Parts: sequence; C-alpha cells; structure tokens
Amino acid sequence: MVGKDTVIISCAHATQITCDTGIYVFEIGCPENLDPVYPISLACNDSVYVGNLSGWWSPEIIQTAENGESRIILEPTDGAGVFYRPDPGFEGLDYVKVSINLGADTLLYLFQVYCDLTVGNQEVSAKPVVFYPNPAGAQLLIQDAGQLLDARVYNQQGQLCPAPAKDRDGGFIIETEHLPTGFYFVIITTKQGTRLRGSFIKG
Repeated sequence: MVGKDTVIISCAHATQITCDTGIYVFEIGCPENLDPVYPISLACNDSVYVGNLSGWWSPEIIQTAENGESRIILEPTDGAGVFYRPDPGFEGLDYVKVSINLGADTLLYLFQVYCDLTVGNQEVSAKPVVFYPNPAGAQLLIQDAGQLLDARVYNQQGQLCPAPAKDRDGGFIIETEHLPTGFYFVIITTKQGTRLRGSFIKG
C-alpha cells in the first residue's frame, strides 16, 4: 500500500495518564528504484564513448557532468551512447545522468578520471576490459581473457585490497563478497603477457 492511513486512539478512562488520545496519520511510501549504474575509468587526457543506448529510447542528459564535457551521440544505425571528456587537469569522480523512454527510466554513468594510476612505482599501461555483473555482488567475472597470472584490486585511495582470483573457462572469477561498498580498479596480468584494466562498483 502507498498513500496515507489514519488511526484514531481514544483513552478508555480519563485517569489513564499513559494513554495519548488523538488522531495519528501515517504517510506510507516506497523508496525509489536505484538507477542502473555504469562505471567507467579513463585517463585525464582521454575521452570515452559508452554506446549502450538506442536512438529509439529518446535518450536525454538530465544531469550534465560537473567536471567535463558530456553529450548524447546518435549513431546512423539507430544506436546511441554517452560521450564524456574530462576538463583539463581534473582527476576524481564525475557522473552523468540520462533519461530514456521519455523520462520513464534513468541511467547513471560514473566516470573515474585518473592522471597517474600506478602499481608500486610503475604507471599502468593496459588494455581496458569490462567486468560483469557490475555493480558486483559476491563475484566479478571476465570471459575470453586468457589464463590468469595475477589480479590486483585497488580502492579509490590506491590501496591494494585482498580479492582472491582464479581461472574459469578461459576467463577469471574475482571474489568480491568481502569488499566494502565502493568503486574499485582492477589490474590483471595473464600468462600470455596481456595486461588488462577495468573498474567496477561493489554494491
């Protein structure tokens, strides 16, 4: 039930001092659904296009990026996506909110912008990769990435977080159940010598 409900309480005896006579009105509501969240990491001198929309959905930005340029790009094939470029010198978290289906639904894009992402004393240069599910629950998956040699998870402060990882059918599983809610970076090295990087939200 959503709306208002009313309860009337009346004391049985005038001397019953523990009873509060009155009319009590209760406002009953349900929390709004959380927006689907799409986290993306990029370098501060880079830009990104997230092409996960359809032109038929009438996408529209309702909350522009505070620290960069953001716009909807409509593709000739009826596809669409969000373009984002951070302002020069900006480093941190920025976001864009998009409405689709004439405002019936909203999507939230989180852009983690870094200028110097390092592991130890070495700057990370790696191929971007997408993890799922994202936001993550107990596990984070990646497919068709080769054989795992090493996987490291970092929080937004650059601290290494313990997150066991193992091979699975040509991909990896990273255990994330114990991680606190937040935004994380992942750096993966495969036995084939490939380095992969990505980001995810722990819900």
